[in-house]
Amino acid sequence: MRKVIIFLVAIVLLSASAYAQKDLFMPPTAITMAQGGAFTAVGTGYNAFFYNPAGFARKAVLMARAGIYDLRIHHDDIVMPLVRQWRLLELDNLDEEGERARDELVAAIAALDEAATRFVEQREAADAKRAARQG
Repeated sequence: MRKVIIFLVAIVLLSASAYAQKDLFMPPTAITMAQGGAFTAVGTGYNAFFYNPAGFARKAVLMARAGIYDLRIHHDDIVMPLVRQWRLLELDNLDEEGERARDELVAAIAALDEAATRFVEQREAADAKRAARQG
């Protein structure tokens, strides 16, 4: 009986590790399953984010230009409200690692703010050029 229990436990553990190989963050579709690993090279559309992030870069630029995604909105309406709500910049009694993490957070937020400002300026300049050409 003990051998049967050990055998069943081994089967369960082996099947769990085999299942763990499947990445649950990459939703399979009929196309991705049919093409297997080849889809990574040619991935487009929303699946490119999961399978081919480099191929997604062009789509991300197009979405940003179209106003679907805006770095300024991301900074002002998503990141900063969370930082304020969680009071991340107001925490005290942090150890050295916590202070370092907070400094990194402040630097990342500042870099995001600078990138958002550049993004808005570039978009406005491109819109002005486009408007000048049209009329």
